[in-house]
Parts: sequence; structure tokens; C-alpha cells
Amino acid sequence: MKITPVLGRLVPVLLAAGTCLLGSSLKAQTITWSAPVSMNGLTAAQILTNSTNTPGTIVGAVSFYNPSPTVVNLATNLAPVVFGGSNDPTVASITSTNTLYSGYGDWSGTSGNANFDYVLNGFEFTSSPIDIKLINLVPGAKYSVQLFALYDYNGITANFQNATNSTNISSTYAEASNDYVVGTFTMPTNSSSISIQQNVPAGAITLSALVVRAVSFTPAINFTQQPTNNVYVDLGSNVTYS
Repeated sequence: MKITPVLGRLVPVLLAAGTCLLGSSLKAQTITWSAPVSMNGLTAAQILTNSTNTPGTIVGAVSFYNPSPTVVNLATNLAPVVFGGSNDPTVASITSTNTLYSGYGDWSGTSGNANFDYVLNGFEFTSSPIDIKLINLVPGAKYSVQLFALYDYNGITANFQNATNSTNISSTYAEASNDYVVGTFTMPTNSSSISIQQNVPAGAITLSALVVRAVSFTPAINFTQQPTNNVYVDLGSNVTYS
């Protein structure tokens, strides 16, 4: 028996006659960028559950360094955050014109949570812009994406933009400042994906992770899947079985 969760993201369904396509990546409405937010001195819970800086309910997260899921357990009254591995393209994927290399040890700080520190310390890096494609989103819905690009050495800077609009761009910040940036956007009614471009203001860039949240609605099911295949489901939620 297989549980097919509804996450506030569209889930591809294989039909007997073929595959149901969910839509193409078209130009999205304007992305509203937050000012860079410093993580220095903050705990994992403060970074991941601040309703002011990171609005919405988490529907997916990705660690681009680790190929396997990483579970970040927070306080007992908070749901864990599962960062899907780089080999799991159900939330987001990244590409670049130049080769993407993996590295570890880009952050000298700590969130007080070993697993979240592991997520932030791993990274992909390159010398050309990185295209970040968010997928399986609900057309017409409002989302936010929290982007983690940090590197405590060599004076690297970063910014992000709507990949289809070079003027819709975030502030440029030094990756050594240990900041994250949040972009908030409403999906077009005819698309289930959006592309964000991470630019290279100087030399090279790194990208560690991202978190996608639903802002305009609460997902029907909130669950996390551990590497051991445990599934957490809110009481009273609707579950589809197949």
C-alpha cells in the first residue's frame, strides 16, 4: 500500500495511458525579496520557524550537498524539517553552465543543531550563475523560498533574481556574513514551476540549501519522511491510498 500525500505541491501521477504533465515553467509574477537576514547567534528553530522572516508552512526543503535526506529535529512542540537529498528532485533542482562542484566546511558558526549545521556546511559551488528550479508548485498559489548561500572565506558575494527578469533582484551580500534571503512570489495560474537565478557578483558562488513554504494556504497534509521511511501525518488530515 502506498500513501500519496498532498503537500500543497502537485504530485505527478502515472496513468495507464501515459504521464500526467503538470505544467511548464513560465514567467512568474514579481518576486519580493527580503533584506539579507543574519543567522549569527540564532538557533536552528529561530532560523527555520520565524513567522516574520520566513512566512508560511513548509512544503519542501533540499540540501544540495548531501545525496540522502537530512532530518533536522527542532523543539518537541515543532515538526522536524526534512531536507531532501540532492538526488531527490521533487522540490528543486539546480544547474549551471560551468561544472558544479561539491564542498564541505563553508560555515564556522553553529545553530546548536548538528544536523542543521551539516546542511549549512555542505555546498555546491561554481563560477557561473546557478539556475534554481522550484517544481511541483500549485498554480496561482503564493509561496516563499528561503535560500542559504554562505561561505566564510575569500570574500564571496551573492544575490538572487527572477530568472526571467534581470531587474527583479535581491540585495547583494557577502556570503561570509552568514545571511539567508527569502523570496516571496505568487505562481502564475498556468505554471507549476519557477526558476530563480543565483548570480556571481565576484569570482564564484556557493549554494547550500533552500526551504519552500506555502503562504496563501495551509497544506492538507503536513508530514516528513525520515530516511527509515517513517511518515508523520497530522491527526484529522486526509490521506489518499493507492
